[in-house]
Amino acid sequence: MSVKDESTKEITTLVESFGKQHLDDELTGYALKLCDTLSRKRNLNIARGKKEIWAAAIIYVIARMNFWPENSNCRERSQMS
Repeated sequence: MSVKDESTKEITTLVESFGKQHLDDELTGYALKLCDTLSRKRNLNIARGKKEIWAAAIIYVIARMNFWPENSNCRERSQMS
């Protein structure tokens, strides 16, 4: 098993663990799919850097793309439209 594969496995475990505690199954699935997609990119080395940062970035991207958590400013803007 390569270093990249080991890092991917650890990041996937972190994402899955967080998803079970704080996200629904759909968002967890999206986060895991993004993790898998990033791990297959040749020009992106997911083995570099801290695994916790990679996992946090993946969760952050999925959460923001799905408007979670919504802050009060976002709700006010959507009501104005």
